[in-house]
Amino acid sequence: MVKGIDAIQDKLEKLKEFQQNAPKYAIDAVMEEKAIVLDMNFEEQLYLEGVNRNNVPIMDYKPYSPATEFIKQQKRQPYDRVTLRDGGDFHSDGDIERIDDVTAEIISTDQKSEWLQDKYGKEILGLKPDNMTELKENYVKPYLHKKLEEI
Repeated sequence: MVKGIDAIQDKLEKLKEFQQNAPKYAIDAVMEEKAIVLDMNFEEQLYLEGVNRNNVPIMDYKPYSPATEFIKQQKRQPYDRVTLRDGGDFHSDGDIERIDDVTAEIISTDQKSEWLQDKYGKEILGLKPDNMTELKENYVKPYLHKKLEEI
């Protein structure tokens, strides 16, 4: 009987440890899926949709100037939405920076990053709600389930 109680106690301790570390494991999952997260932000949200992390079209609050629209047309680039892609460095220099065990943020190391965030808002970096849901459901949850099974 004591062996059974010890085994249950051991499992409870492991579950408590998992629960305490779950936020860290969630960030581990994000870091493991970095390429997908960056694609969601830079390719899907900014380039294809022209929206920030609040799902607000950037064109609504900071549209391209007529001169920029003309240049975009000449380059055969989209001009019906703000994509924040001209040469592509801002997008290709995207990364995820782990702030601490339970926090990470999307950044761009491109030299224009600070200027673009000042002009278009810090909200250009980060995932919109439906992408956050997709990240949680399709990547973080399975990672946590796998981790729980390991423990």
